[in-house]
Formats: sequence, C-alpha cells, structure tokens
Amino acid sequence: KDKKFAFFGALWIFASWLLTTEVILPLIFSGLIAVGVPLKELAHNSLLVLLILNFSYAPIVIGFIWLLFTPYLHRQAERIRDFIALARWPKLNDMAYALPAFALYFVVSAVLAYVVANLVPSVNLNQAQNLGISAPATVVAYVLTFIMLVVLPPLVEEVLFRGFLFGTLRRGFPWIVSAVVTSILFG
Repeated sequence: KDKKFAFFGALWIFASWLLTTEVILPLIFSGLIAVGVPLKELAHNSLLVLLILNFSYAPIVIGFIWLLFTPYLHRQAERIRDFIALARWPKLNDMAYALPAFALYFVVSAVLAYVVANLVPSVNLNQAQNLGISAPATVVAYVLTFIMLVVLPPLVEEVLFRGFLFGTLRRGFPWIVSAVVTSILFG
C-alpha cells in the first residue's frame, strides 16, 4: 500500500475542493454579476434562478475536482473512472444492501437525536432551516426542489467523499482508517 500516494492524494483532493468552492465558484458568480446578470436579486425573487444556481453547483464542483485531480492520477498511472469506483452501474441486488443500511441509519439517527435532545437541552431539533426556498407553488417546482435537495447533494458527496477521498485513502491505509477519516471529514 502506498501511504505517500494516499496522504498526498487526500491533500490534493482537499485543496482542489477548497480551490473550487472558495475561489473558482465565487469568481464565476462574481463574473456573472460583473457583466450585469442580477443573480442576487433574481435568486431572492425566483425559485427558477435559485434552482439554476444550485443545479450548476454540482457539475462545477465535480468537474473542477475531476479536472484538478486527473493530473495527479496520471502521474500514478491510474484511471479516474476505476479509481472512484464508477466502473459499473448499480445493480438491483445492491438494493439488498441499501435498504437495510437505510433502516439502520434511520434507527441510529433517531436514537442519536433523542440522546442529544435529552443531554444538551440548548439544541433545538425543531429549528427551521432556511434553504432559500419557501413552499414551491407548482408540481414542477416541487420536483425541481426535490432534485436540488435530495438528488444533487448526495451525488456530489458520494463522488467527492466515497469516490475521490475514500478511493485515495484506501490505496495507502487500512479500510477502517480510510472509512473513519472520510466519515469525520464528511461530518
């Protein structure tokens, strides 16, 4: 196992993500605002613009991280598709793992919420979250909101954390160490 590859690969991924989210995306959106696109005003008044901005986030982040990480992999003689475990499509029997895992996740989440609510009274589990979307008015708006909140974030998280980060760490560290580090960084 190559600990040097795993360590520096994980640092490379983190730096790529940081560069993308903190420099590249703000530059893109600032550039659009500078040429006269009123993104801030439109986002506050239009669900469609807010959805477009959110839908553009996922491909930009994944695309730039992919672009920035590919040279590192080429130096290691690796193919990115195999590396991030996208070499095959999910199979129906994968659901045999997903459904029990979801049930276990649900139970553990409920138990943890109960414990936190009782041990830390200052934590308000009923606090409203402001996602910038208030009650979509049409079926299309509901579908787009569902995709924006339920489909795209897990896609980005899965590719970034399980694909890029975990795939890098498991090349040089035991599976459990890679899983724990990835989980902590994700959390």
